[in-house]
Amino acid sequence: MLGWTIDQWRAAYRKKNVTPVSAMKALSAQLQDSERALWIHLLDESSLLAQAERLSDPSLPLYGVPFAVKDNIDVGSLPTTAACPAYTYTAKETAPAVQALLDAGAILVGKTN
Repeated sequence: MLGWTIDQWRAAYRKKNVTPVSAMKALSAQLQDSERALWIHLLDESSLLAQAERLSDPSLPLYGVPFAVKDNIDVGSLPTTAACPAYTYTAKETAPAVQALLDAGAILVGKTN
């Protein structure tokens, strides 16, 4: 699943090869084994599953497609560090661009360096 394109994610869901919940379980295991230096904040499996379980409309354009956010972009309730510990704060709101992805059915997996 790591490295899948948006079209590959959409095709897997369309063919019912996976569901968002089963996909996030598998992806979570792969992400835990991935290069940790890439991640400033990697969401745990329960957070990924909660997002997947909330999805109810498979017609959403990014239904179940995972994505990451650069750590200088705010995601409500997650820390924003811009890779600088002295800059760290917890975001109160989610940036509009990130919210648009979530509203389109995408699943946030974490924040990257």
